[in-house]
Amino acid sequence: MAEDDLTPVKPPPGFPGATPQPAARIAPAGPVVAPADPDRWSTVVPLDYPLLVDGERLDQLTVRALSGIQFMGIIVDAGGDEDALLDLARAAMAGVHPAVVAGLRDDDYLRFVAACRPFLPRQLRDDPDLADVVALADKAMGETGTEA
Repeated sequence: MAEDDLTPVKPPPGFPGATPQPAARIAPAGPVVAPADPDRWSTVVPLDYPLLVDGERLDQLTVRALSGIQFMGIIVDAGGDEDALLDLARAAMAGVHPAVVAGLRDDDYLRFVAACRPFLPRQLRDDPDLADVVALADKAMGETGTEA
């Protein structure tokens, strides 16, 4: 076999004699984005009937507005089921698993639903199919003096 029949072995990238690889493209740093008025982006719902979640006592839920991209992810996860959409959205707004929301006692649940309402997209806030639940939630908020 002649020497010219052999293909030379090339060292792997990063070793001496290796062919230089193009530098990885680094994305430019994005802007720092934060709410201009953070107090308008969240509210706290104290629980009259605290829960134990994974052994930890839960006395309140902090409801936060979701970003548009977060809400779009929830729409995809819900798969067209409006009830699932609301359940997933409310749980995400509180930063808890949907099972935590499902485990709330009735009065706490209604106050939680009412507290979430101002942070939902307008189309869901104004949904006529939710009018009865909204009325109950608003009544529960008024009876306890909790503000959403």
